[in-house]
Amino acid sequence: PDPLLTKQHGVPNACNRCHTDRDADWALAAVERWYGDRMNRPSRQRAQTIALARAGDDAAREQVVKLLTGDDTAYWKAA
Repeated sequence: PDPLLTKQHGVPNACNRCHTDRDADWALAAVERWYGDRMNRPSRQRAQTIALARAGDDAAREQVVKLLTGDDTAYWKAA
């Protein structure tokens, strides 16, 4: 669950699926309190890049190429 991706790109997050009375800002604050810098992980950057590419943002092209040629992406490229 990453409420930051909800705020930035409209990606659903698990927090607000249960806590329907709260907004993404509440979920983001809770996640930041609980996890702190651990939320800044490769999956967040990957999701941001893919969201930009899906939105047709030309700036994402270089980031997508970097993701696809990276050594750490074999497990999700195969999916």
